[in-house]
Amino acid sequence: MTRPYDLLVIGGGPAGVGGALTVAQEGLRVALVDGAARLGGQYFRHRAGEQPASPRFARQCAALGSIATVLTNHQVWAISRAEDDGLFVVHCLVAEPGGERPVTLRATRVLIATGAHDRPLPFPGWDLPGVFTPGGAQALLKGRA
Repeated sequence: MTRPYDLLVIGGGPAGVGGALTVAQEGLRVALVDGAARLGGQYFRHRAGEQPASPRFARQCAALGSIATVLTNHQVWAISRAEDDGLFVVHCLVAEPGGERPVTLRATRVLIATGAHDRPLPFPGWDLPGVFTPGGAQALLKGRA
């Protein structure tokens, strides 16, 4: 059995990358998992082959990749606590060309940084065609609706 991580971060957006990088720079064994193919979350979402809009975030991702384990295409579906040693057990499905395969990761601590979502406030005309929340407009602007 492999040694458990000191911290497992779920979510590869700005908060997840920042948290993982901060802890990894202190010398702890860190893994970051994200369901997308690239780090950035919804805030720094970008097309394949492009760098995130923020050069600072791109530098953080590069630094994180050199001192921590970064696992993209890992969809977390369950977290439990092991009875024998008290470690967190994180169950993932990994997207591969032939389908999905299960992966189990173990960690002393878990940081859940899965982001936020729009909470629109109703206003006259908010349900008409062509009216978007800021998040919907951002998704269109970044090319993925």
